[in-house]
Amino acid sequence: MEGFAEGVGLAARNAAIENAKQEIIRKLLNAVVASGDLSHLQNVLRNASQYVRGYDKIRHDIAGDTTRVEIDAYIDARPLYQDVAATMLPYLPEPPRVLLVIGEQIGNDKIIAVPDFGYAETALRQGLEKLRLTVAGVDTLGREYKQEALIQTVTGDLETGATFAKGNSADVVILGTATTEQEAPVPGTNVVKNKASVTVRVYRALDGDLVDAFTKTAAVSSAAVTEGAIQATNDACEKLVGEVAIAAVLTVLGTAAEDTVLLLLEHPETPERVEQVTAALAQDLGPDHVAVLFQSTDTARLRIRYDGPMLPFVDKLSTADYGGKTLNVRRAVGREVTATFE
Repeated sequence: MEGFAEGVGLAARNAAIENAKQEIIRKLLNAVVASGDLSHLQNVLRNASQYVRGYDKIRHDIAGDTTRVEIDAYIDARPLYQDVAATMLPYLPEPPRVLLVIGEQIGNDKIIAVPDFGYAETALRQGLEKLRLTVAGVDTLGREYKQEALIQTVTGDLETGATFAKGNSADVVILGTATTEQEAPVPGTNVVKNKASVTVRVYRALDGDLVDAFTKTAAVSSAAVTEGAIQATNDACEKLVGEVAIAAVLTVLGTAAEDTVLLLLEHPETPERVEQVTAALAQDLGPDHVAVLFQSTDTARLRIRYDGPMLPFVDKLSTADYGGKTLNVRRAVGREVTATFE
């Protein structure tokens, strides 16, 4: 990055270097905040130097009364993103909505299961809610998500996770596993060392993109295998909470929604009814402006490229006829709309 300062000499060179550091941080922030509005992050920009771990000066020129430098900087991203998330969270229209699906194998369990209120899910949920995020768990999923399918989702590849993420109406979908293992008892005692490993992948629900992935481990010695495994799992989750929260806030900040409407259709029942909605929208906006992200008999999610005002959009959506059915708009917050067929 280049930096400039008025004047010549050592003071001007140092000022130009500080200017270059600020511009590097500004570029990073523009990549993180999709809206481009950095008005709430001026304090972060003013303290750009604290995020620069070091730099190499590539060139130093003087043109008239102006000093120019070019540097190659090394950024400590973790504290930068932590400060961005903490600063911007209060300014979000609503807290990030997070869906947690964690498969776990605890203590003497032989295989991974996805319980409604698992130990890992509960520990992560409580930690994230303390940071003012809105968190839902497996118990909120529809009946089409069977246990076997959920296990395949949390243990599957990135494409499987992306497909699942796009089918849910949260802002952020977190898929993960929590596994434990036990060492042999300490000789002469019944104390067992329980090791837990928790791995999560953070997806953006809008398009199914993988945002980040984390793994934390913990160990607890205990005479009771199950209790020790649960405590080790809770300890590993506690280590994860901060990083997961940062990733969730940055995911929301990086989601450009000004030209996108997310439409959740409840109870479409048949593919033909979803096609009728997409056809009606495509007729007004163009066929390349409507994409079906997920579809089942219970729900369908559509991404619509539309940058106009929301009131006429919602009015038209709710007054059209879809094969003898109409859409009742139950919720419209920002550019997210939930509608039910009636």
